[in-house]
Order: sequence, then C-alpha cells, then structure tokens
Amino acid sequence: MKTMAVAVAAGLLAAGLTVNASAATLVDDGTEWFRPGPAQLLLGWEIQDAGHDRGATELGFFLAGTDPRLATSRIPIFGPEDTCLLELASVNFVTGRVADLDDQEDQAFFTPTGAAIGFYYRLDAGSAGFVAYSVPAFNDGGLDLAATYPAANLVNTYRLDFFSPQGERMTVHLMTGLRPAAVPIPSGLVLLGSGLAGLLPLARGRRRA
Repeated sequence: MKTMAVAVAAGLLAAGLTVNASAATLVDDGTEWFRPGPAQLLLGWEIQDAGHDRGATELGFFLAGTDPRLATSRIPIFGPEDTCLLELASVNFVTGRVADLDDQEDQAFFTPTGAAIGFYYRLDAGSAGFVAYSVPAFNDGGLDLAATYPAANLVNTYRLDFFSPQGERMTVHLMTGLRPAAVPIPSGLVLLGSGLAGLLPLARGRRRA
C-alpha cells in the first residue's frame, strides 16, 4: 500500500502540484467548502507538516452545519502518530469511515449527512498552538489561513496548504476525490427567508384593502 501511495503521489506532483513550487506558479482558487466526488471516496496524502517538531498535530474535516471550533465536530484524517513521509488515508462518505491506509487501521467514524465539508489543521503546542480552518469565518479575526490549489489536468484533485496565524506555511497535503462546493447557507437564514416570503402575500393583501 505504501508503494502505491508513493507512486500515486508522485504522479500528482508531476501533474503540477509541486511541493516546493514558487507561490507565483500556484493559483489559490479560494475554495473554502468541498463535496466528495462521484465515487464518494477521498484519498489524502500528507506531504509536509512543519508542526510535528513542535507538538501534536492533526488535520481533518468538519461537516457544514456544525461548529468546528468544538472538538467534537472535528473528524481527524491525519493524527499525531502520522509522522512518516507520504502518509496515506481515505475517507468513505458512504460508510462514514476514515482509514489509515498505512497502518491498516480505523482513524475515525462519522455520520454521513451529504453536507459540504471544510478542513482544519490543529497544532497542540501550548501557547504557540492554534487551530486553522479552510473557512475564514471560523478563524480568529477572519484570517484566511488555507490555500487550495486545483490540479491543472486532474479532475477533483487539490493541494491543500495551511498557514499559522503568523503566515508560516505549516502543511502540504494532496487530496483527490474532492470538488468545490458553494458556501452553505445557515439553516436559520433559510428559515428566515422562507418566513419573510410567506409574509409577502399578507403584505400585498393589506395594500389592496
């Protein structure tokens, strides 16, 4: 499995997702939310994590409609134990299983809802620790701490980088099996909108009267 992971990751890197590419050659498309591709299976490779030497790190995702600032809403893909080069993991959005494919172990389980997903990166290093989200609205001060680079010639494939609040690039991950998603509308706003729409006929009736 490790040999396959290296071979596939090498192909993705050759396709334009070079780890050490100049920032000028990579175009961050600003994607904050994603949905799984038609196969409902995400494969992820951990290429770089600068936080391993500073404390416990974790990269994972959260479902739209939950608050990822709560630890219970975060679903890990790579954990503190994943410190080797080209760690490989999978997320099955049908069964709700996250698997560590290097160690052939379960990493986490979740309840699939069909909702869009965002990503997070956590560094547990005392006062120097932080959690960064792909959705700036969840970051302190609304900072944009993630960069998403779509592969030029591979469908549903992204390079995902996270940055510290000080602007240091912390991680490089490759994700295949993802497509951009529209920004989810909070359910409260949907209910408010439908409620206002329901009042329109009443307002028109009053005008006629």
